[in-house]
Amino acid sequence: MIERSALLPIVERKWLYFLLSGLIIVPGIVFLALGGLKLGIEFKGGSLLDVRFDTPPPATEVHDVMASLGHPETVVQGAEGGRLLIRTNEMQPEEIAKVQAALEQRFPGDVKDVSSSAVSPSFSGELVANAVRAIVFASILIVLLIAFAFRSFGWAAFRYGIAAIVALLHDAFVVLGLFAILAVFSAGYAAGVHRFGVPKTVLHVVIIRWKPDATPAQKKAVIDGVRQMAASIPGVRNIWIKPARMASLQWNTAFVIEFDSRAAADRYATDPAHAAWVKLEEAARLNSLNVQVTN
Repeated sequence: MIERSALLPIVERKWLYFLLSGLIIVPGIVFLALGGLKLGIEFKGGSLLDVRFDTPPPATEVHDVMASLGHPETVVQGAEGGRLLIRTNEMQPEEIAKVQAALEQRFPGDVKDVSSSAVSPSFSGELVANAVRAIVFASILIVLLIAFAFRSFGWAAFRYGIAAIVALLHDAFVVLGLFAILAVFSAGYAAGVHRFGVPKTVLHVVIIRWKPDATPAQKKAVIDGVRQMAASIPGVRNIWIKPARMASLQWNTAFVIEFDSRAAADRYATDPAHAAWVKLEEAARLNSLNVQVTN
């Protein structure tokens, strides 16, 4: 015979267990209502792009491309065979063509092929409706099965089946609540983590020392010329023309031009617009230093 002291006081402490469950379920329902669970395209509809690269770029760079096209919600995941899976909101064929063109421009020579598939919102709604119907149907069968197994208790046997369904719902809400809570807090953690990219763009950095007799008009013409030159040369992505700090008094000003690729930076050196700008610069600068940086 088992001594009473050897038994676990589970029933006696049932309210403690109810409290622990409530501390998870109640906040979990709140976080669920606040959108704690991030549904995939299978449930809310969207597009899936399967892009194959010779050399897969970092997912952050591909995300930057998608964000620049108006899809900051994009999720990029790596796959075998040099592929990246791009999940985003539903896109039309012309939008997918723009994405492919942007990827080929950002990663010249690396994009091998792009295939796309879509899950429409109507299909997603049907998927959810079918799942709900399946759960309801399975719950009814469980209640009937348990009631049949305890049929000697009469109609009271149905209470056992209903209790089993309540227990299943309890477990489901505990799991969903934990997922919702962790999703919200992990999203906040991820937002606080310092993230940085490793782009393949080329930065062209130029540092200038003016001639002693260079006039303010000449200096302004040189800096304004950088903006005009960038507007006319293909492959220029960004420019910076206001130095925030010069570490050496030997140099007076600096600017940076960001190119989409190595090829674009090479074309810059022979472009007629660059040659015209050099004439302005040579008239005002005593010497200069330039360097190009990439990853």
